[in-house]
Amino acid sequence: MSKKSYLDCRRTFQLGSVFRQVKLLKVSSPILILLVMVLSSIGGQLLIARAADTCSESICYVRAGYVAHGDPDTYDFVEGTFTLPQSGDIIIPSGTTSTKFSIGVGLGGDNHFNSPNWLSAQVDIQVTNGQVNLIPVWSLADGATKAGQGSGGGYFLTKQMNVKLGDTIKVSVELDNTASPPKVTFAMRDTTSHKSDKFTMPNTTFPDPLVSNSLPDGKVAGCFVFFSNTDKYPNFAHPKQVNFTSCNVGDAAVDANPIDPDPAVSFGYKAQGLSNSASLTIPDSKGGFVISWNG
Repeated sequence: MSKKSYLDCRRTFQLGSVFRQVKLLKVSSPILILLVMVLSSIGGQLLIARAADTCSESICYVRAGYVAHGDPDTYDFVEGTFTLPQSGDIIIPSGTTSTKFSIGVGLGGDNHFNSPNWLSAQVDIQVTNGQVNLIPVWSLADGATKAGQGSGGGYFLTKQMNVKLGDTIKVSVELDNTASPPKVTFAMRDTTSHKSDKFTMPNTTFPDPLVSNSLPDGKVAGCFVFFSNTDKYPNFAHPKQVNFTSCNVGDAAVDANPIDPDPAVSFGYKAQGLSNSASLTIPDSKGGFVISWNG
């Protein structure tokens, strides 16, 4: 699979969006005026051919969805609402016996934007010999804590959730660096069954403080599908479609806003490691978008 830049001619921008793109290119004033006149004369729309952002890091092959990115300490909160696929909406490539993908939200965990440490809340979907098993979990970067399951100790199962295919799930992650020691709060609610869980660390069961330099740096937050079992590449089981009805990001819950559709602020991953890369709709006014695969 080629990792070179390619021309993306598929997105049609309104005049305001085009104007922002032109400003980013730092076009000289006479040329800018001429371009705006041309755009106005054709009704304010233009199909733009532009070089897509090169995405060659490992995360680009196993993530589909949008992340907001910025300076450190910009994003310490993320919240998203999505609907789990039905069993008939999960594509299992021929010869695939065991793969896993997750749907949820996260801070960090992104080597494309040099933000490797992560916090995430998600539903893991394990597909083994055609059977589908759902596991709602919280996850922390290796080294942030030794209290949980897994090799890094940062993997925790939710309680009393019992999510099912087709359910609508609302999840959030918040990192409070102003607390001493730092505090992380995960929340998950199944709006179909009305069951929920909330988990804060440190707590009475796991009182040890989190390791600050193993926590996200606040540069990245987003809503996405993530593929594990990279040894199965490119034969990942995957949903036909995932609908995020909202995705909000910010430096705290009270300041969160819908993820910005501006490509200068938010980056769209397409899980290019799959046999067919995902397609993404542009985030709407609630930060909602759809991830879909054609095959």
